[in-house]
Amino acid sequence: MRNRRSMRRSTYARPEFDVRAVRTVRLRTFAVAHKIIGGGEEGDKRIVRTKEEADHSLPYMLAVALIDGQVQPEQYASDRIVAADVQELLRKVTVAPEPALTARFPHRVPAALEVELEDGRIFHAQRDDYQGFHTHPFDWTAARAKFDRVTRAFTTSAERDALARTIATLGERPVTALTSQLASIHTRCGGS
Repeated sequence: MRNRRSMRRSTYARPEFDVRAVRTVRLRTFAVAHKIIGGGEEGDKRIVRTKEEADHSLPYMLAVALIDGQVQPEQYASDRIVAADVQELLRKVTVAPEPALTARFPHRVPAALEVELEDGRIFHAQRDDYQGFHTHPFDWTAARAKFDRVTRAFTTSAERDALARTIATLGERPVTALTSQLASIHTRCGGS
């Protein structure tokens, strides 16, 4: 029986609550996700000290997403990974496989999340996929926004525009058009 104070969320927006008031975070998902990044066969994924460990830890990703509202390159910075708030919250995360969700994989990548607060409120979210998955693909506007966000620290606006034009028409030109642009940026940024 569900707690009568539970709240269902049907949007991608995170509900507003103080993450310091989280008692537990429970994620149910498909077996492959649990085995590889959820703490199944690959060991405890709540011990996270490095980018490599964070990148392969559902508990870390859930904790930092709940705190920061996003999981972007800055959430994989060393100081963010070891910060007390995310380290404390990720230890409250449990991940478990669920046969009904496993049966829908690989055509879907389903997950059901519950966040329980100390006052007894429970927030629920369930998804069958994520933006960028084949069932929910990025359109050009979303792809460009993500491209700009993750490359902004390494490129100028003019470089991003030029790269985007090349990528958008890559089927009509040789791949060297893209690789030469990337090489010039790499060299400018101090690459060898």
